[in-house]
Amino acid sequence: MIDLFEIYDEYILDKRDENYEKRYEGNDDWLHASGAGMCVRKHYYAYVEKLPAPDKDANTMRLFRLGDLVHTDMQKALQLHADENNLEVYIETEITIPRLNVRSFIDALIVKDGALYDIKTCNQYKWQSLFSKHGSLDNARNYMVQLGTYGLYFRDNGMDIKKMSLLFYNKNDSRVKEAKVSRTYIDTAERYWKKVEELFKDGLPPIQPGLAPVIDWECSKKYCSYFKPCGGGLKGLK
Repeated sequence: MIDLFEIYDEYILDKRDENYEKRYEGNDDWLHASGAGMCVRKHYYAYVEKLPAPDKDANTMRLFRLGDLVHTDMQKALQLHADENNLEVYIETEITIPRLNVRSFIDALIVKDGALYDIKTCNQYKWQSLFSKHGSLDNARNYMVQLGTYGLYFRDNGMDIKKMSLLFYNKNDSRVKEAKVSRTYIDTAERYWKKVEELFKDGLPPIQPGLAPVIDWECSKKYCSYFKPCGGGLKGLK
């Protein structure tokens, strides 16, 4: 008897491998902007020691796939609008900042507006932490540093970024919300990557709250691919 769920899970893994070969094969000497504003030890394990990240469980991979599909739909919609209205846009464009050894892919930039966007899918818990009465965008600081990294690339290349926004899509109920990000995060991103470079000169950065990890919740098997080689991070100190 065919197990359709098993077939789908295998398909997702194939798509992941295809994406890795297209984007990252042969580019493991770059730091990844997706980890901006997060634990600096993660960068060390991936970039210096080049440790392979363990596979995620099937449920997590399905969630990642859902995020990919939302990204693709929104980007296709923007591209169609741009084509119909003769607008210049950058979509899923590779960027590199050689002086900081950082590489990534931006979600979307509308050139005439100088507007840079990053799309994020999130669950209801994350949504509440951001947009409820007591929520704060500070709970997505790493996303803002990531967006600031993209802004840094364009600033380095002479383009004036006038607007930066995170576009959130709630996976529980399909609500969407735009969160504008201060352009000061471009400077924040530059300071962050310079700090990473500085710390790496002395080898593996020490476990230090605020840097490694930046946020306590990073130190868990669920959120850190290098929890085991790191010795449990903060938990390993107890």
